[in-house]
Amino acid sequence: MGAAAAAAAFASITISSAAFAGGCEISVTPASVAVGQQFTVAGNFGGAEIYLVPGENGVIPESATPDATTPAGDSFSVVFTAEAADLGDITVWAFIPASECGDSAPLTVVAVSDTSTGDMAPAPSAAGIGLIAFAVLGVGLLGGLVAVVAYRRP
Repeated sequence: MGAAAAAAAFASITISSAAFAGGCEISVTPASVAVGQQFTVAGNFGGAEIYLVPGENGVIPESATPDATTPAGDSFSVVFTAEAADLGDITVWAFIPASECGDSAPLTVVAVSDTSTGDMAPAPSAAGIGLIAFAVLGVGLLGGLVAVVAYRRP
């Protein structure tokens, strides 16, 4: 009897998209973001719990706490910021507890590219190029002057 009760409790926590009916839908935009960027989870129902679950087709763990909750109403829209811990494929779940209303959507969080961290040297400006050309020209002229003065010495 204990194993059957545990299995029934687990089945109530394990959520699959097949368990939902009633036209409750969510969207995640954009579907791919870099760490530090924002994404929006929106749905056509209110009173939802929103979970960000690691993995493609991720399942909400039994002891999970919602990442956000929404007030009751006809719709919701929640803005999140992707964190380093979110890297990879994420399944976003939103549902009304103890109901048949809910949905899931995929999200991919990628690392910030090296080019945005300043690892590349900046391109020289026109003023910088002009200064370098002036220095080269000055050294060349000075070298020529030294050669002329050295030649005239007795």
